[in-house]
Amino acid sequence: MKITLSTNGYCHKPTKDEMSKAHFITYNCNSLMQLLEEKITKGYMYAGHYDFQTTYFQFINKNEGEHIKKDHYIGTHLVSIDIDHSEVCLDDFYQTLKVEPSFAYESLSNREGNYCYRLVYAFEEEILGKQNYDYVLHSILNILNIKTDKRAKDAYHVFYGTTPLAHTYCSNKLFKLSDFNCSLAKVPMAKYNYSVYNNIVNNKTQYTANGTFNERLVMKMQELDYEHVYKSLYRRFRFIDSSQRVLEADEDIPMIPIPGDYYEIRNHYIKKNGKKYIRKKKDGEHRKSYLFNNCCIRRLAVPEISPDDLLYSLCYDMTYRIDNSKDPITPEMLMGIVMASLDKDLTTFQYIRPRENMVNPAYCAKYGMTKEEVAHKFASGKGHSSQSKIKQNKKQLFLSHYNSNLTIKSNIEEIQAKTGQVFSERTIKRWLKEENITKYNKKAPTEPQKEECGTTVQEETEKPSEGLKKAENKIISIKLSKPYPRITDDEGYWMVNEGYAIAY
Repeated sequence: MKITLSTNGYCHKPTKDEMSKAHFITYNCNSLMQLLEEKITKGYMYAGHYDFQTTYFQFINKNEGEHIKKDHYIGTHLVSIDIDHSEVCLDDFYQTLKVEPSFAYESLSNREGNYCYRLVYAFEEEILGKQNYDYVLHSILNILNIKTDKRAKDAYHVFYGTTPLAHTYCSNKLFKLSDFNCSLAKVPMAKYNYSVYNNIVNNKTQYTANGTFNERLVMKMQELDYEHVYKSLYRRFRFIDSSQRVLEADEDIPMIPIPGDYYEIRNHYIKKNGKKYIRKKKDGEHRKSYLFNNCCIRRLAVPEISPDDLLYSLCYDMTYRIDNSKDPITPEMLMGIVMASLDKDLTTFQYIRPRENMVNPAYCAKYGMTKEEVAHKFASGKGHSSQSKIKQNKKQLFLSHYNSNLTIKSNIEEIQAKTGQVFSERTIKRWLKEENITKYNKKAPTEPQKEECGTTVQEETEKPSEGLKKAENKIISIKLSKPYPRITDDEGYWMVNEGYAIAY
């Protein structure tokens, strides 16, 4: 059992200056209650279990950032409950408790008529993570039917000890979580061996993953949002978005050709109010397939990449590339995506290069130009050609797997599962129309189409009939860039030529 204790005891509440200088050490002990009783009565401070690598550490360290306790917290065996400013002394209150605590003591603030004391419940199992601590604490409070100091409900809280003169009670009890009706299923064990079933690609294909991830990374993902996980752990795990070698060229060369064995993930941008933003994929835009695809690219870029680095990199994707506001993608789903990508045979994964060359930073520095200026000057024509080639390769990839016996939607699902690439239904319909691949008749109707409102539609090349000429309604010939909304087949294809006339 692990517990964190200060290296010095205090017979008074430590001042802010004393706290800034206080050092702590984590003990791994068999007799937790004996150690706790011995240290607390000598004024030692205690806290949960942290992952500091050094023997002695501080909770207040300007060089480590303001969330040092949150960033390093693992769990605890102790749940502490503060009773402050009570009119009932500890001796009388102790007799009313439904469940006798492991340890109880008068705190340093205890005064006659203004009683302050602390109840400590020790558990055999370590309670991992803040959310689980909150869950167990509130379960105990509900059973005891008592309220406590809000400030002391935090899992990261450092609790002060007391003096040898204070009244104490020590029952040496070690509780099980089930003693307080806490479900073991809600409290993860020290290792996260998940059997995750995720619909990574579609509703028919399922991936089963059994894998062990870094417990601190998983706990952070359960406690914090993806952005805070990414920012708080950026020094502990690798974020991979491309091959790790630097592409260089002579400073007089504006564009650097990208070699065939260089792999990268590129952002898609949109402009809003004159500014450029990363376009986030929304629910319904194959977000999981996109994340799965990114994991495969990262494996190509860094073959030795670990599951933890893949999972951490997905936290970046979830922060900057995914809109998770609707039908949220959970940490368990991300772990399933990682394990599914590790099972993927990369020889069958068809990587689509997002670009053929990149702007040379050395050229920009020498000639005082921005990347946008260099790209516009030297890559506008070539870049357009490269993008056309990329799109054509993606089109050929889809058509090579296309099954005319399936619907467009089923084809997209099947081909995305095989290739890891993402395709939109609108783009596929355009490709099929370009290649005349369809089982529907796309010829224009021979008879004019009549609407209930009296609108008559006919091809522009036809002359208006005598009846229309004599009619009072005026004939207006127009060109429409979009299909007439009611003249489509079952799949939405336009069934008439682009030019036609409308009679009013």
